[in-house]
Order: sequence, then structure tokens, then C-alpha cells
Amino acid sequence: KAGSPLHSLAHVKFITTTLYHKPKYNLSCAAEDARKLADAFQQHTGPFFAEVVSPQVLTDERATKREILNQLEQLRDKSDLGADDFAIVTFAGHSEKERNQDLFFLPYDYDPGTGLRNAGLSWYDIAAILGGMRCPVLVVMDTCHSGEATRISALPQSNQEGAGILVMAACLTKEKAVEDASWRHGALTLAILEGLTNRRLVQDKSAVRLPREEKKPRILFFPDFYAYVTARVDELTRLRQAVTMNRSGNLPEGRLPLTVVRAARSAPPG
Repeated sequence: KAGSPLHSLAHVKFITTTLYHKPKYNLSCAAEDARKLADAFQQHTGPFFAEVVSPQVLTDERATKREILNQLEQLRDKSDLGADDFAIVTFAGHSEKERNQDLFFLPYDYDPGTGLRNAGLSWYDIAAILGGMRCPVLVVMDTCHSGEATRISALPQSNQEGAGILVMAACLTKEKAVEDASWRHGALTLAILEGLTNRRLVQDKSAVRLPREEKKPRILFFPDFYAYVTARVDELTRLRQAVTMNRSGNLPEGRLPLTVVRAARSAPPG
């Protein structure tokens, strides 16, 4: 029930690159994506997480390749992390796809002159680290070409019941992820924030209904949450990108809680 925590802890990391060492790669919204998601998840202590461990936010010059890998390894190696925990890791920024079908996230210190394999952060390296965790891991990829991360061959399989990686990608492999200065977010992150807060953040004439309160507050689990997010991104981008997902391991995504549905709200003016 909504008053009883379903997981003991939520471990959350947000990795974004808005400003790059090479200015031509700069984006406008990724850092704001990280901060707002951190705020939203921090509010979920109590309803179904006994505790949301202080979210770790890596933005801009902190989001180097070395530091991202270090943070992911620290998360994997936490001694108090067990099957009843839930980890969430998000990436927002640029990513590029290599010919051999590997996806590379571009960290702050990315230098195209040294090549993707040397300077980029391979999805296979990310997945290998997170695949070693002893709890469910939700990975959100709000980057171009991120659908590549949902390929079966790109997901490590876990032998531990209840553990594994659930990847939600902003777009299909050949698509680009849309961000808009008027939204102040990428489309996927905006839809996730609306779903988490049950609050319309863009004042458009949306045909996609927010999850509504029934007779009393209720927990929204991943399948219903994902249904809202996919429909909302379709609407926001006018079908320019399609959210996709896949999972590894013996993972019950239907039991993973994302938010508590209360009365729907609109964003305040301005």
C-alpha cells in the first residue's frame, strides 16, 4: 500500500553534460535535467522508499570519463546494497553510435581528435558495471541514438533473481533526442518529470492525460509510468523520436514503483 515502503533505499545518480571541453558540443538543458530529476526523486522518501540516499549529480566539468566510471563503480560496490534496494542512473547529453553498434556517451572532456573509443564512454562499459549490482537498476538515457543501449546483445544478463538493468532510452538508434529551450528540458526528461510530479510542466493542449488520483493516492509502477512517458514524448516531439526500453536479468518491472499518484496539478505561471 502507498504508506508502506516497497524498497529500503533508492540510490540515485544523475550524469549530464551541458558544457563541454569543446564548446561546439554545448547543450542548453542537460544540467537542468539533472537538478530537477534529483529534486523530484528526493521527494519520494516515505511513500515507498524508506530512504532516498542523497542523489549524486555530476554535471559539466565534473562529468569527465574517469569520474563517471568512478561514480558508477562506487555505486556497484556499496556494501549495504541488496536485493531490496533500487538504483536509478540517468544520462543526459550527447551520445554517438559507432559502426560496430556500440553507443558512446560523450563526457565533458570528450575530444573527437582521439576517437570515440578513447574519449567516449562505451555503453558496454556502463552496462558491465551496472550489471554487477545486486538490485534492480533503472537507467534513463536522454541522449541521441540511445535506443542502441536497448539491444539484447547490449544488456548483460544477471543470474540473481530480482536484479538486472531496465533501460529507458529517449529514441531509436537512428533518431536524435529533442530538447527545447522553452521546455528547459529534453523531451524524455520533461515527460519523466511530469509523470513523477503528476504536474503539467508545459502549458500546451495535451491530449495525453496525466495519471489521475482515484479514491485515494496510489503507487504508479513502471509499466503505467512508461506508458505515460512514451505517449507524452510522442506528443511533445510530434513523432520525431520514439521512447523505447528493454531489460536484462530476472527483473519484475511491474513491481518497480516510480511515484505516488495524487491530484493532478499544473505548473505555476511563469
